[in-house]
Amino acid sequence: KDVLDFLISLTEDNFALVQISAVKALGEFGDERAIPALENLTKGDRFDRLKRAAEDSIKQIYTWLDTDIESYRVTEEVRRKMEEKQKDL
Repeated sequence: KDVLDFLISLTEDNFALVQISAVKALGEFGDERAIPALENLTKGDRFDRLKRAAEDSIKQIYTWLDTDIESYRVTEEVRRKMEEKQKDL
């Protein structure tokens, strides 16, 4: 396992402080492959501090992201739907 995989696995740890530390480390690591795991942490019934840390790490990785995460998600969903429609043509 490499460092990225190890950090991603720690985001599912039973202890919130371990999760938050892993999330912050992923942001520092700056690898886009961490985005799906970080996105997952921003959804559902999660600890608010963990959600905010995940959002901050996403913004740290995507330095061009100067808007809120919800706007980013909507934009990504629209992009995916457009790509699907183009495949159907």
